[in-house]
This record gives sequence, structure tokens and C-alpha cells, in this order.
Amino acid sequence: MAFIRRLRNQSWLFPPTIADLIEEDHICRLVDDVVENIDFKSIEWRYDGPGSPAYHPKVMMKLLIQGTIDGIRSSRKISKATKENVVYMYLSDHLNPDFRTICRFRKDKLETIKLVIAEIAKLAREMGMVKLGHLSIDGTKIKASASNFSVVSKEELDEIKEAIDLELQKGIEIDELEEQIYGDTDPNKLPTSFKDIKEKIRKDKAAKIIDQYKNGDQKEKKRIEKQLGKAQNELEVSGKDFVSFTDPESRFMKNKKHFSEFSYNPQVTVDAEHGIVVAEDVVQNVRDVEQLKPQIEQIEEVFGKLPKNTIISADNDYHSAGNIDFLKEHELDGYIPHEKLASKMQGKTKESGRFDKDNFKYNVEKDEFTCPNGETVIFGFEYFDKQNIGLREFLTRGLQGVRAEFSLACIAHNLKRIWTIKSQTKAIGVNSTKNGRNNQSSLKNLCSSIKGVWFQILASFSKGLSLYQL
Repeated sequence: MAFIRRLRNQSWLFPPTIADLIEEDHICRLVDDVVENIDFKSIEWRYDGPGSPAYHPKVMMKLLIQGTIDGIRSSRKISKATKENVVYMYLSDHLNPDFRTICRFRKDKLETIKLVIAEIAKLAREMGMVKLGHLSIDGTKIKASASNFSVVSKEELDEIKEAIDLELQKGIEIDELEEQIYGDTDPNKLPTSFKDIKEKIRKDKAAKIIDQYKNGDQKEKKRIEKQLGKAQNELEVSGKDFVSFTDPESRFMKNKKHFSEFSYNPQVTVDAEHGIVVAEDVVQNVRDVEQLKPQIEQIEEVFGKLPKNTIISADNDYHSAGNIDFLKEHELDGYIPHEKLASKMQGKTKESGRFDKDNFKYNVEKDEFTCPNGETVIFGFEYFDKQNIGLREFLTRGLQGVRAEFSLACIAHNLKRIWTIKSQTKAIGVNSTKNGRNNQSSLKNLCSSIKGVWFQILASFSKGLSLYQL
């Protein structure tokens, strides 16, 4: 049997660059071109001063964006990929940031991430992919990186603080402290205050945290002390009776499956033209009704005042007299049903069943539906949901961390939408040098001439939901 000749020990006469090893229509080239042409001057000055040189934020952003597109959220795996994966070698300019550096950047550089998502939204606007004629706002619940078993009450926090204070004051282990307090005496004959301490220490959740503090090194003790401070502060701010010790900034929320767990409430505003995200945020508030105004304000901060009579659509969770008045004051056309109308439309009233999917008539030739009201429903676009990028649960903890993580997901989504739309319009030619870059070209010129057909959708993003719009 004949085999293809192997070139295992073959040397290169003219060694290729890493860019030569990557297909011309790979999405990483879009990531590279877009990020390279964003002006980071408003960020770069923060790196001035003494100390070791830092990795350029462009390098870090490209790695995090590509990692999100590939479904790689672990900073360790991204760091490893810069040594083993030609795509990440290309994006990192042959640099190998440590996983701690990547993790700290994602956690601490929210301002940089927000700058990138705003610039990409502007780019989509310049390319005609954002019309601002119809904007849809919605929210969802994504589980925090915290177990329901990590919930602690105010009494348990007080207990933990008391044990830590005793540890710090006496400078001894908790076991030694208990030995000094109780000795060989019957605990039932001890003073009431000592009985209370003993009873508290027996509680499982608090005892586990106290034990971690007792047996931990200085780094672990500082971490627990910091978490204790956060938990006490969040308990006071939220006004709740309990808080997650693992992620104190998360809140108890009911998800789509009506199961309550510690979560955050991400908000997204999408332009109906091509499904580009034009505003996003993550909040602690369970209710969506207070998020319409901030979303509109965020859009106007990026694009300027919205055109008159721009359609703003949202579900009944955003319906309130204040929101309706806000839209009228800004001359925006709001389509937000109140609760009764929403129930009627969803078939949850006595007229149940009218708008069931079985009552929509499909026209095969025109590829459109006709609703029971006689309105035509046409195909809008394909989009991915949060589960297709592995975003069923946040990886990071704390409000700033999850905001950065969600913003990266939105950046990845927008770039992929641009990539897919350009493939559909059969764009040809790349206005770049051989290695895929041209720092002199503008974002508009650069991305309006993306070479090839961007159709190789990664498996983690490929499963989309078809959205039909009126």
C-alpha cells in the first residue's frame, strides 16, 4: 500500500510566517484587523510610569475575543494556546502572556473592553449593518459562579467575623482557643456567652468557612477576610436576610425554568436590521423595568441622539408609566405590552390558543408566515443564544468580572455577525498587507473589503435560532 510521503524531518528553505499557516478566510483575521485599527490612546496613557513593560491591550483583547469565539473562557487554556495554537500565536504577536495576566486583564480592564464593543458597534453602523430604526431590548438570568449552598445569613456572618476576630486578637488557632475557653469543664455549665459561641461553631456552613480560615495560609486568610467584608457590605446594601459568601454581589433570582439560584441579570439591546448588539450591561436588579432607560442612554452615548420615531420593542417586564413617558419625551415609538396584553398574546387567557404556532400559515415559495391577524412574518436573521457560547453560567465572580465576561461575549457575537453578513454579500479582497494588517487604513475601508467568504463558523456558535420579524 502506498502512503503519502511524510516530511517529519524536512527543514524549511524559506520559513513561513505564522500568518502564512492560517487560512485567508479565518475569522481570526477579522479579529486582528478590527482590534488593530481601534484607537487605544485613551487607554495607553494608563500604562505610563515605572515598572515592568506591560502587554499591549490590543494583544490581550484579541486573545480574549478569539477565546470567547472558540468557547475557551479559561485563562489557563488561552495562555496555553499562545504556545501551541498558530491562531493564538498570530494574534499574540509571538508573545506568551501568563494566565494570571490574562485573568487580571479580564477582571480589571472593563473600561478597555467597553471601548472595544462601542467601537465595533460604530463600525457596524458605518458598514450599514446598524440602522437604529428598530431596537429590541431584553434581559435574561445567568447563573453566578456560586452554589446555593454558599448562602449565609447575617447571624452566620457575625459568627464568622467573631471567630476571625478572636483568631486575630489572640494569635492562636481556633482549636486552641476552644481549649482555653472550655478546658475540661462541662459546656452546659459555661456562661451564656460561651454557650452561644459553641452553638454557633457547630453550624455547618459557618464552621466550614472558619475551618478554612483556621487551616489556611496568609493568602487564604486575607481572601476570607476580604470576602467577609464584601458579604457584610452587600447584605447591608441589598437589605436581604442572606447573601452568597462565594459571590456576595450576586442575587437570588428565578430563572426561565422557575428555579431560584444566585444569578445576575444581563441586559441586551439589539438592532433589528442584522442582530448587532448596540448596548449591553449586567445588573443585580431582578426586575427589568428599571433597565430600559439605561439601555437607551448607553446607545445615545455611542451613536448620539436616536432618530425620531425609532421603534423600541420590549416585553411586558419593561412596561411602566415612567418608561412610556421616557420614550415619549425622547420621541421614540415604544412597543411594550402591559401584563394583561402579554398574557393574551402568549395564549394564557380565555382566548388561549389564538397565537399558537399551529395557527401561523407558512408560504413555502415566499418563505414567510402569516399570523392570525393577517400580518406577514418574514425571516429576520440567525442568532446564537447564550448557551451556544457556553454562557450558561458565569466563570468570573463579582459584578465587574461578570460585566467584562458578558461584554466579551457580545463582542464575539458582533464580530461573528459582521463576518457572516460579509460572507452573505460575497465580499472580496482584503485591504491589508501579507500578514493581514494595514494600520494606515480606516476601520470602515478595512472591514468593508474583508477578503474571502467568512463562513467557517465555529461549532460553539453554529447552532443558531431562526428569528422571524414583522
